[in-house]
Amino acid sequence: MINFLRYSEFITEASINTVIDKLGIIDSIEIKDMDDYVNHFIDNGAKRLAGGASAEVLEFKGNVIKIFAPINDPGMTRYLSFCLSNKKNPFVPKIEKIIKSWATEEDRWIYAVFMENLKPSGSDFEKDLNAVFYAADDLKFGKSIKDDNEFFNKLKKTIIHFSKEGMEKDIDNILSFLRKGISKFKYGVDFGPQNWMLRGSQLILIDPFWPDMES
Repeated sequence: MINFLRYSEFITEASINTVIDKLGIIDSIEIKDMDDYVNHFIDNGAKRLAGGASAEVLEFKGNVIKIFAPINDPGMTRYLSFCLSNKKNPFVPKIEKIIKSWATEEDRWIYAVFMENLKPSGSDFEKDLNAVFYAADDLKFGKSIKDDNEFFNKLKKTIIHFSKEGMEKDIDNILSFLRKGISKFKYGVDFGPQNWMLRGSQLILIDPFWPDMES
């Protein structure tokens, strides 16, 4: 599997197609569309956990497979690159492998991302993180550096409160990615409580941006 080696290589990448080309290995399975790929895994024992317009999440042998089209979700695609390039950061999910297959009827790559199965983050963290987002309900990123700093400082304090000591550098690493990502690519923010989960007592960010197409 080829992935970006340095943070700067993908956060400044102009073409999402380059990111797509560098992630994952090509599957031997021929598919027509996303449903075809989902059904392939279900036929081999996977079970649906969740799904929507942009992705399907399956359970397979105790782990999770997320199936989605990277061209339609560039934020998640770059986040996968970040995760693979920062495997030692405890706040990112552990990814076993990424395979991709070309959907002939849709003219796009479909990814199957194999990752660890995680648990909900818990009501106390959800309550505190929701308070951070409610307080910044009218925040427009990039409009005011002061407001941006205040939001990310509060976000950092909340994550620190629910984390072990000595993790500030790792928190700064992932928050820097989020902040630079929404600054450069204008992604919709989706790193609220619903996308933080747990590995034991360790918080894990699984999908930080809305699946919007880039302009």
